[in-house]
Amino acid sequence: MKTTYETPKTSRLHLIFEIAGIIGLILLIVIPWFFYNKLPDEIPTHFGVKGFADDWGPKKNIWALPVIGFVIYTGLSFLNFFLARTTPSGKTDITNENRQKEGVYELLQFLKVTILLSFAYIVFASIQVSRGNQEGLGQWFLPVFILILTVVPMFFVVRFSSKRKSRQ
Repeated sequence: MKTTYETPKTSRLHLIFEIAGIIGLILLIVIPWFFYNKLPDEIPTHFGVKGFADDWGPKKNIWALPVIGFVIYTGLSFLNFFLARTTPSGKTDITNENRQKEGVYELLQFLKVTILLSFAYIVFASIQVSRGNQEGLGQWFLPVFILILTVVPMFFVVRFSSKRKSRQ
């Protein structure tokens, strides 16, 4: 009996992640585009650990994070696309390999959304700081960002591990 390889199913969670990623990418591009002509000549280009601007540069630097965000979005999207189309190695149980790919697929989508929305917030905060409407990113931005990027991937690993053990 031949077992066939399945591409990751498009679940509601996948759809939510993909829509959130697209929204993050759109925000990342639209926010600087909308405010660019209203920016002073110098804007914050770096924020310290406590969330306050500690380096300033020309306003054209507002496009750095949108460009990096677009590259990350495109790269992770291509990675997910090719991950979905890889063939099983033949060395492992195909069903288990399908579940592994599903978990990696979800994790990459989550990371894509988290990074894009964080970049959009940083761009928005840079604009607000440069216009005098805000003092910085906020003291909780960095700890929350680090927590999200470490704890949530662990959740995906634990979730995958528990699914794997329950099906064995």
